[in-house]
Amino acid sequence: MRMIIGLTGRVGVGKSFVASLLVQRFDVLHLDLDVIGHEILQVPVVQDSLLERFGVADRPGLGAIVFSDKKALEDLNAIMHPLMKAFVLEQLKLAVKPVVISGALLDEIGLLDVCDQIWVVDAPDDVIRERIGEKFEKIASMQRSREVYLVEADVVFHNVPDEDIEVQVFSAYDYFVLRSSND
Repeated sequence: MRMIIGLTGRVGVGKSFVASLLVQRFDVLHLDLDVIGHEILQVPVVQDSLLERFGVADRPGLGAIVFSDKKALEDLNAIMHPLMKAFVLEQLKLAVKPVVISGALLDEIGLLDVCDQIWVVDAPDDVIRERIGEKFEKIASMQRSREVYLVEADVVFHNVPDEDIEVQVFSAYDYFVLRSSND
């Protein structure tokens, strides 16, 4: 059986790092929602829609608009999320090995239900601020709360300096994926 892991968490917690550990160590297909979103932004019809609604179609311009205007963010999501979900679902149909879908917006895009497990990377606010600086406040205010992510989790990785994230990730993969494929 092919396992689908949803890897999520707030901005700056280390989702990309955890995904890279899984890709380097195990034979998994990684679907990175940030990368998928960036690729979809390059599609001409999407750019036309963005230009019509926002007057810009580039990431920096869109970011300046949507991270200060909740309605603009909703409009952007209404354009992007259905396209991102459709792309992921198509990739899942083709996948023959375990899949890791990573991104902060798994729930908002409508992908929680396709995942067998939800793995959340977590870190306290002060650790995140140290990693990514002042952009934490702006982006975090537009995301779901830490508590909401934790409630959804089947597995939580504590990405803090005094805990070994690699041991946590490899142990979870061994327990949930490798063992279930041998049953």
